[in-house]
Amino acid sequence: MQHNAPIAEQPLYVDDRYLSQRTPYSRSFWQHKRTAGGGPNFHRRGRRVYYLWNDVVSWLSAQSYSSTSEY
Repeated sequence: MQHNAPIAEQPLYVDDRYLSQRTPYSRSFWQHKRTAGGGPNFHRRGRRVYYLWNDVVSWLSAQSYSSTSEY
């Protein structure tokens, strides 16, 4: 993951360009998740698409998993 601003400095709304700079995922990843489904909630204003930063953080947290296994 690239350098992140402290949480207090994160903007309320972000776009896929911002997400591609602040997460390990490309802009096309976020565009695909938006069109195919399965990504965080997004908001559309005209042609522009925005995500609530907190929705993205929650979605990313839900995608994590533990690699421990029980045999």
